Amino acid sequence: MLVTSRQPLFLGGTHDTRLGPFSEAHGVELLARLAGGERVFEDLESAKEIVRLCDYLPLAIGICGGRLATREQWTLRQMADRLADERRRLDQLELAPTVDKSVRASVQLSYDDCTGMQRRLLRLLSALSSAPDVPGWVAGELLDISTLDGADQLEALIDAQLAECSGTDLTGTMRYRLHDLVALFAAELAGDDDPARRGDAVERVLHGYRRRAEEAAQNRWPQDWSKGGRRSTAEGQIHAGDWLNAERLTFMAMIGIARRLELWELTWGLSRAFCSLCHSLRAYWADWAEAADIGCEAAERAGDRRARAIAALDRAAVWGGQGGQERGRADAEQALEAFTELGETWWAARALRTIGMTLFSDGHLDRAQEFLVAAITAFKGVEDFWWMARTQRNLAEMRLAERRPEEARELLEDALEVFEREGNRYSEAQTLRVYGEVLAAQARGLHRAGDQRAAVETFTKAGYSLDRAAEMFRRRGELWEEARCLRAAGEVGDPSSGLRELEVARRAGEILEALGDSWGVARSALSVGRVLGRLRRVAEAERELRRAVDAFEGLGDRWWMARGLQYIGEAHLDAGAGSAAGPPLRQARDIYRSLGNEAGVRRTLELLKAAEA
Repeated sequence: MLVTSRQPLFLGGTHDTRLGPFSEAHGVELLARLAGGERVFEDLESAKEIVRLCDYLPLAIGICGGRLATREQWTLRQMADRLADERRRLDQLELAPTVDKSVRASVQLSYDDCTGMQRRLLRLLSALSSAPDVPGWVAGELLDISTLDGADQLEALIDAQLAECSGTDLTGTMRYRLHDLVALFAAELAGDDDPARRGDAVERVLHGYRRRAEEAAQNRWPQDWSKGGRRSTAEGQIHAGDWLNAERLTFMAMIGIARRLELWELTWGLSRAFCSLCHSLRAYWADWAEAADIGCEAAERAGDRRARAIAALDRAAVWGGQGGQERGRADAEQALEAFTELGETWWAARALRTIGMTLFSDGHLDRAQEFLVAAITAFKGVEDFWWMARTQRNLAEMRLAERRPEEARELLEDALEVFEREGNRYSEAQTLRVYGEVLAAQARGLHRAGDQRAAVETFTKAGYSLDRAAEMFRRRGELWEEARCLRAAGEVGDPSSGLRELEVARRAGEILEALGDSWGVARSALSVGRVLGRLRRVAEAERELRRAVDAFEGLGDRWWMARGLQYIGEAHLDAGAGSAAGPPLRQARDIYRSLGNEAGVRRTLELLKAAEA
């Protein structure tokens, strides 16, 4: 015997099965049976949209199919457009005010069977409907009761088929959501609730998210929150990353809700934690940029100058990571002015470093050096040796770009000593990556000088340093950092490892593309092009390098655009085609000159002289 019920019957000796919503294919099939297969075939996209707007519920899809069957003049597109208006969607999903012919009446029947607390929870959850789902603790905050009691009320809504469990996230937390149509029904009823009481409930949830986000962000990157930062464990850092991966979409919805309610201090706090997590993971660039903008707006509206300056640094970081150095530098300079006037010495040092890094990324190496050295001095003055060492690593990267590897190596060895002493494995791995790049540059110099024995030994050391760094990141699940190590391994330039370097450089690009890092993808294309050039596959090399140049131009990153053009010239020059090397080298020289990059100008002039010989 098959027995159906709106709620679990818990009958002895039975096999209970909860029927979920239709799949898209099942929904389209039901719609086709009722509205006509030819109509659905002719506009399949609209049919899919109707099914989605019905939240895949058979009753709602059946009502749409019935309406279309009796209205041959309607197109599926017109039906979808009617459903698109959330204010009228439940009106469209009604043939008659009876349970089996109206979604509203069907939901009302389940709602009437609930207790007062369960009804209130349903109405309050509709205020969070912009989030795809929420963890169980949210119910406790909405009702101002314990987390366990709130979860019990959620489970009761599931039994009433008014909510559903959307699964367990990466942190092992159960997540819940309202069916879209149920959320619209609950929002209609919520109009009669006390606005102040409803607002207090939502604000409790937002504060709960802020507490959890700040805890995750400080576990992930403690140095971003205070001088010295608290010591964090690898497990805590990994869990923080899992938390963001699980909560990202809901977290962004909460930022939007706080902004819509004009809770400016809360909005800034949520945005700040989100930016810190994204920055540490180098992930979710589009969301990171949006949150940074909202954080600046919120601090401005709150009239908090310190918060506005911190938000400006957050935004400078995301701009700098996506090729917008000029805009990032403007934000960082604004932050430096504010921190200086407020007497915030530690934050002012961070602003100095950010300005230096934007100048470095834009090819203004001499000016960048001034700010980076000033930042190192300032961090040392306030005894923040982690940030001092990190900035030394940045200065070492600049020395490497200036073709001064010996100075870079000395800076890195000092930084490594700090990170090893403090047990900071993450920063140690980052520094080992740069150290490997420096050793590779020295090895290439030895190879050109004809000292093959020393070159082979140094290439081996470079590979070991990069492999060690990549393995450290791989064990922690740090994909972005692992990709940087792979990209660096693809640029070592060991004559005996060309094909392996090509493979790892391409792998780096694949990882960065999956992470949505458009600048990183362009940078990896540059690495692939250089490897192909060393393998004398010049046509393929130019194709990859041109792709990188075009991408950097689109991002507004002229320094790396110039470097790409320089590498095209070098590839042709190495192949003995001096005439083909000239045009890209002259383009690179002109860009370097416009940037005031003397090292770049000198290098291209050397190459042009060789091309014209």
